[in-house]
Parts: sequence; C-alpha cells; structure tokens
Amino acid sequence: MKNVLFVAPEHNVGGIFSWAQVFREKFPQSEYRLYCVDNAPVREKKVSFFGRVVTGLAALFRIKREIKSILETTHIDIMHATTSGSMGVLRDWCIGRICKKRKIKSILHCHYGCIPQTINSHSLIGWGTLMSMKQYNQIWVLDRKSYQMLQKIDTLKNRVRLTPNGINLENQVVNIIPKQYTQVAFIGNLLPSKGVGELVAAMMSVNENISLHLVGGGDMDFISKIKTMAGSDWGKRIKYYGVLPNKDAIEFMNRMDVLVLPTYYKSEAFPISILEAMSLGKMVISTRRAAIPDMLTGADGSLCGILVEERNSKQLAEAIDWCHNHPVEADKICERALQKVRQAYDLNTVYAEYRKNYRDLLTV
Repeated sequence: MKNVLFVAPEHNVGGIFSWAQVFREKFPQSEYRLYCVDNAPVREKKVSFFGRVVTGLAALFRIKREIKSILETTHIDIMHATTSGSMGVLRDWCIGRICKKRKIKSILHCHYGCIPQTINSHSLIGWGTLMSMKQYNQIWVLDRKSYQMLQKIDTLKNRVRLTPNGINLENQVVNIIPKQYTQVAFIGNLLPSKGVGELVAAMMSVNENISLHLVGGGDMDFISKIKTMAGSDWGKRIKYYGVLPNKDAIEFMNRMDVLVLPTYYKSEAFPISILEAMSLGKMVISTRRAAIPDMLTGADGSLCGILVEERNSKQLAEAIDWCHNHPVEADKICERALQKVRQAYDLNTVYAEYRKNYRDLLTV
C-alpha cells in the first residue's frame, strides 16, 4: 500500500472542487491510500484583488503547516497537488519545493485550460507557472493543446501527461432514441464569457418551434440584459429556471435534446456538463476552447458534437437549426458521443490511467 497526499479544494464551488469531491469518494484505495489537505482559501464570492492576495497567503501558510504535520507522522510516497493556476502558482511552487527537499515524488495536476496563453504571455503569472511546473516530477493536463505546448519545452516534455477528467457511468443504461431537436438547454453559470448572450441572440433566428432553457445562477444585471434581448420570447420560447441541484440539473438535461455551451471563458478547462450530456445521448454544441475539441472528437477523427466559433451567434443558430433539420444525422453524432464517453471518460478507465501514472512515477 502506497500513501498519496492529495492536495485539493474541500470547499467552495467550481469544477475543480466538484472533481476532487468525486475523486476522494470514488478513487479505489486498494493500492493507494489517500491523505487529504484542503488547498482552497476561505473568501467571499466577491473580493478585491488585495483581499484575494491576503486570503491566498493565509491559505498558503495553513497548507504548508498541514502538509508538514502529515509528513512528520506519515510516510508519503506521492504528493498529488491540484491547481487552477493564476495566483495559485506561488502555492504550487512552495508545495513542489517541499517535495524536492524531502525527496517525495510529486504531481502537479492542472485543472485549467489556458496554459499555452498563460505561458506565452511572458507575464509574471506565466513565468511563475513555468517555475512551479519545474518543481514536479509529473505534470497532468486536461487538454491536448496544453500537452503539445509543454512537450515542446525541453525541461518539461518528459514530465507531462494527458489525463482527462471522467464521469461515473455505473449502472447507467442509455440508448439513443430519435429526437426532434426542439429542446435546447444551457446549463452552467450565466456569464457573458459563457456565451449566453450570443446564444439568446441566436434564438432570434432559429426555427420558431425550438425552445431554449437556461439553468444556472448569474449576476442579476446580466440576466436582466438577456431578458431584454429575448423580448416577448422570455418565459415562452426562452425560459430561465435559476440554479438547480446537480441531480435535478442532470434529470432536467435528460429531458432536453441539445446542450449548448458557447463558452469563451478564459479559464475554461473540461466542462463536466458536456460529459453528462454525451453520456445521456444528447447533442452538444460548443466552441474550441480548452479540452472541448478533444471531448467532441472521436478516436478516428469523427465528430461527437458540433464545434462553432466563439462569439458567433450566426454559427450557433445554424448549428441548432441543422440538428432540427437533419435529425437522423444528428442522432448518429449522439451515438458516437455516447460511445466516446463510455470508452474514454468512464471513471474506471480514467482512474486506471491515474494509477498507471502513479506506478510510473514510483518506478523512475
């Protein structure tokens, strides 16, 4: 039995927290035992830059203290540290230095998809990202663009691993049934950078039998703006449901035909809502941001969804209408997506890859 010190958020909301919560619950511990440290700072949802710095530093001192406390009483074989980048690079560097000093094998698991842009920006954060990565034995990334970029850096190319997230498909039985492609959903945070405005604008020109269902929280000013854009269609062809619990959101998605995520969010990484839609046999329309092209492309290069340009309402409308006008072809895409998620993103498959990476790390 090998011991893994898993450093990841245990509170707050967001994709990395949700992923870590599932990992702690579902990762098989017959070969590797997890010890956990919370790396999330305690802060309000809306906080100033100065407030972020202060809470981040407070969290850093706590994290270092908790890690050292565990290391004093327990033999740790692997440090598995998660990160969302940005201002967390100082924390990542410090954890990596602790591992180097104590000769502990280490992994930096990057849960963000703007690594190429960050490093190529030649900013302080970009420099800090590179410096922190160099402290670790393995670097796990979610998307192929980040993987290929890091492969070009001599000091990192032998450390980088492409490790997608997964979804629990246990006891799930789904068959593709013919759809009319009239029920379109957006499920997520209602932010301008998630492409919600462009999606509402696209609805103005699609077939009048198509309805849009918006699920998620957002700033009331922005919601008022899209309500104005929708005009008389608000509450009729365009409906807003607010935030739904995760289980209810998945059940809601199961009643839909299409999930649309026209995101250009800077830190977009690996939207779990896309995997959930694919696993339910739904059509996905999204952009080429971060890992999304990997998710919506089969091993043979075939489409498992529809990719559109960012900030392009015209392409969104065309994609939505295409599904409605070509339901048989759209059903075939949904079938390929269902097979892709079963073969590549089932938790058992993903966790087997994690364990392989652990073994490789310990045999070096």
